[in-house]
This record gives sequence, C-alpha cells and structure tokens, in this order.
Amino acid sequence: MECYNCSDNGKGICIIEVIISIIAGVLVGVLFSNSVITALTGFVAVALIVSAIGLAILLGSLAISSVSDSCNEFKKCICKNGTCLLVASLGGLIAGTVAVILNIAVVSIAATLAIAFTTFFFVWVILSIFSLILCLIKETCR
Repeated sequence: MECYNCSDNGKGICIIEVIISIIAGVLVGVLFSNSVITALTGFVAVALIVSAIGLAILLGSLAISSVSDSCNEFKKCICKNGTCLLVASLGGLIAGTVAVILNIAVVSIAATLAIAFTTFFFVWVILSIFSLILCLIKETCR
C-alpha cells in the first residue's frame, strides 16, 4: 500500500518558483545587457556550486527515503518537490557550464542569454531547496 499519492504533488509551488525565477532572470539579463552589472564570473561559479549542492541534497534525500520501507517524510517531500529540484539543478549545471564556456566578460546576445538562464536556474534551485526543507520540517512536525 502506498503511503502517499504522488499524483498530488506540489505543482503549484513549482509554478510559483518558476515565475519568480523568470522575473529574476529577465531582470539580471536586462541589467547585464545594459552594462549595469559587469563582473559575473564569480556568480556563475556560485550558481554551479549551488546547483551541484541541490542535486546532492536530492540524491541524499532519495537515499534516506529508500532505507526504510515505511512511509516517511522524505518520500512525501520528494514526491512533492523532487521533480522541480531535479530539473532546476540539472538546468543550473547546464546553463552555468554554457556561461563558463562563453566569454561573459563581453556583453553579447549569447552572454546575456547565458547569464539570464543561469540566474533563472540559480533562483529556481534556491527556491526548490527552500521548498524541500520547508516540506521536511512541516512533515516532521506533524
């Protein structure tokens, strides 16, 4: 018997995270293209590290949830937030890698898009990690 129906996942929270991330990505892309923000090499490195940490948190949660056969908080929260965190982390790793490959010191259309996508996925990973942790706290305290 399944302890939690994964079809009742948290799509609403994920959609809100994506909308906030789109706004942040567009804002940073516009600021970068207008040369308001110039040095973003450090930001891209931080975005890559945070994306890798998000993936590690997800894989760690999966490992913890697979240890027990019973219904636990990790299974519920991975059902709710796992897909969102997985897509955000992998997207962040890809967008950050593309931004590193491109010469982001020069303002070009490709560099602007790379920075905008990196920002989008960075914000999405942060919000997804926050949602997963909030879910774990909420489910643990029940």
